[in-house]
Amino acid sequence: MSANDGCLYKLFCILCCYLQTEEAKVKILEVAGDRVDNKSKLEVIRQEEAIIRREKEERKKEEEAEKLAKAKVLAEAAAEAEVIDLIVLLCCVSFSA
Repeated sequence: MSANDGCLYKLFCILCCYLQTEEAKVKILEVAGDRVDNKSKLEVIRQEEAIIRREKEERKKEEEAEKLAKAKVLAEAAAEAEVIDLIVLLCCVSFSA
């Protein structure tokens, strides 16, 4: 590692400490050719899994909201159809009487 590489490495380490992201630390250590401890790798995996879990929950909530909106539209259409059926029925009864 040259002196310039060492300065860049230190700069990246300072940046990582500032950002406090385990993933960035792991990537920088891997790029620099240093060994990465399993605890850091495991923490990165846990963070990624948490992100994926939150994304899935958000998608599920969005899908449920869409289903609810569709059900509401269908219920309104059914109610409107019932009103129309009643009007037709009343018209038929009044004309036949």
